[in-house]
Amino acid sequence: MEQLIATVTPYVVVLGGGAWVLYKLVAYPLRKCPRCRGGGNLPAGLLGRYRRCGRCGGTGEVRGMFGRRT
Repeated sequence: MEQLIATVTPYVVVLGGGAWVLYKLVAYPLRKCPRCRGGGNLPAGLLGRYRRCGRCGGTGEVRGMFGRRT
């Protein structure tokens, strides 16, 4: 019986971890924008001004792997 438990336990852990990652990808479709690092602004020039990020539109979040296209 102990040998069965020792054999099955790694499979249960791997399947549980995979299900958790898949749930996170589907349940939270947005991720932090890699260009502005979630701030929504980018440096605009030498005067210290900022402009809106073109990739995320200033929201700081972009669509993830399974995210909705809105």
